[in-house]
Amino acid sequence: MSANSPFARLPEVPSFTVASTTVADGAAWSAEQFSGIFGVPGGKDTSPQLSWTGAPEGTKSYAVTVYDADAPTGSGFWHWVVADIPATVTDLPEGAGDDTGSGLPDGAFQLRNDAGAARVIGGGPS
Repeated sequence: MSANSPFARLPEVPSFTVASTTVADGAAWSAEQFSGIFGVPGGKDTSPQLSWTGAPEGTKSYAVTVYDADAPTGSGFWHWVVADIPATVTDLPEGAGDDTGSGLPDGAFQLRNDAGAARVIGGGPS
């Protein structure tokens, strides 16, 4: 885990499986997920499709965070944060993290990322 990981000091909790039809674990992201807002050629700042299964019994809601601990900022970079996804929801469509949160379920909301916007900001690969 990176030295900048905000999760390093958190206690162990039950796990569940997260999958995506848009991105694959360990693979490079497509231009859709790069940041056009930050001027990456072909970037569209599109949030990936996500789905999950096997949540612990008693789960009340979900949050999605996209954090880059290795971003060249000295403190990492928060790309996307969504909170209050109802426990009955088990997927988010690609593009859910747009300016309006159009693909988010009722009750869920986006918090400001490190660019100051309540939406997804794609990556800026170097």
